[in-house]
Amino acid sequence: MRFVVFHKGITETLAYFSACIAKELEYLGYEVFRFEVRDDTTQLPELVRFLEQGEVTLITFNFHGIQKEAIFYQMGNDKRQNVFGENLRLLWDIYKVRCINIVVDHPLYYYKQFDTLPENYVQMCIDGDHENYMKKVYPHIRLLPAMPLAGSSPWEAGTLERTEGEKMQSDALWIPKRMKERCYDIAFTGNYKPPQEFDPLITRNGPEYEQFYREILEELFTYPDRDINTVFERHIRENIGELSPGELAQAFHYLMFLDIYVRFHFRGEAVRRLTESGIRVHVSGAGWERLKTKRPDCLVCHGSQDTAACLAALAEAKISLNVMPWFKQGAHDRIYSSMLCGAVSLTDTSRYLEKKFTDREQLVFYRLEELENLPKLAKELLEQEETMQEIADRGYQYAKENLTWRKFVEELSGS
Repeated sequence: MRFVVFHKGITETLAYFSACIAKELEYLGYEVFRFEVRDDTTQLPELVRFLEQGEVTLITFNFHGIQKEAIFYQMGNDKRQNVFGENLRLLWDIYKVRCINIVVDHPLYYYKQFDTLPENYVQMCIDGDHENYMKKVYPHIRLLPAMPLAGSSPWEAGTLERTEGEKMQSDALWIPKRMKERCYDIAFTGNYKPPQEFDPLITRNGPEYEQFYREILEELFTYPDRDINTVFERHIRENIGELSPGELAQAFHYLMFLDIYVRFHFRGEAVRRLTESGIRVHVSGAGWERLKTKRPDCLVCHGSQDTAACLAALAEAKISLNVMPWFKQGAHDRIYSSMLCGAVSLTDTSRYLEKKFTDREQLVFYRLEELENLPKLAKELLEQEETMQEIADRGYQYAKENLTWRKFVEELSGS
């Protein structure tokens, strides 16, 4: 089997994930073509020659390279038309490429993209609720079993451009710092936006719609263990009535700002409560200077950072805080990366995580509905350095054996 991955020209984080996948595919002995997505690419003739040689699978993220990018349309043998003009066909369709699209967000964000898919399209979700949504509103689309993304460490990020031999030689050179050597008490990696900035979207259609939106938010604030699928669909059907799968998908898409609103609400609340208890929190990501806290001196903003810099921050942290983007049957790669960086992963729970891990064994759980207890929990951990080290060591060992990109690619390539 041969593979195409997008090396550059897409979102930085997704480009990093792609580079990890390419590296591990090559380690497993597969031939990989790394394509840089840009309008004036000089790689296209080489890509075509690669596709002409036989069976190929494209692995991409969030529809990159399979959604109306003009460079991937060429003259086909048939006379069908599409939005780019007569006789043009998607390159992947011409050469019968299997397109595996790993969707790292809830599929509701990509309502329009589902209208124009490659002929041999396969999707993988990273959360079980996302997979259930797909089965309900897009039952015709082929799915791989849902699987969370892998974790990474600064060592991993620093070896992507090395040969396998060089990588193996450097393996023993990177060992996570011990707790006493780490300079951050708590770190968080991810962007922030004050949820109040979404209020114009809530009020734009008048009082009736505003009440509808507020009721959804209030339920999710009150019962944060409930999943988006269940809450959104119930409120939609109570207010609109029965809908076809296509109509339901459209309605979900119009509510996507509520998903972001809730995510930033809890993300901000977790960090605010920690800082206001006197704990210094190092945040890597855009927007954190806009968080309102009574203890701004405890909020250390490092600004927007690339993946390698975020991993370096986790490697300096005793505790890595995680607030999941409403994954209730999955896990965020931030958790696994925290383990591989040698930090204690302090995360909210999901049904998936509670099946996979034991609290205070490989990581530590807190509950979103009990955020008032988060500062006390964090302080207790910080006061028990030896206990933290034991949790971090167990988490690191488990992640190194089970949660790496190599394990991820082994499973994906066998699908």
